[in-house]
Amino acid sequence: MADDAELVANELVANVADHAGTPCTLTVSMNGEELLIEVRDFYPCPPLQPQPVDPSSRRGRGLQVVAAVSSRWGVTAFHDGKSVWALLPQASPRVVLHAR
Repeated sequence: MADDAELVANELVANVADHAGTPCTLTVSMNGEELLIEVRDFYPCPPLQPQPVDPSSRRGRGLQVVAAVSSRWGVTAFHDGKSVWALLPQASPRVVLHAR
């Protein structure tokens, strides 16, 4: 679970740096039997939806990785930004993404 949690946290924080360009807060906590990873930014625009994999692109897979590794993820909007969160089960399965 630690590797998956590190991967998800890294992707969510990187998205803030790449797209929001604002300070952010990272919160990690247990939510019942799942680990909740939440990154709050201060840019009111919603995040992009996961896009189809483009094998020729060097970037653009962050939310796909988050969706593949987490049991679910989502966005909570605030008047001055948003929080993107993901839940990871305690025994998270390893997922491999393949581009075609």
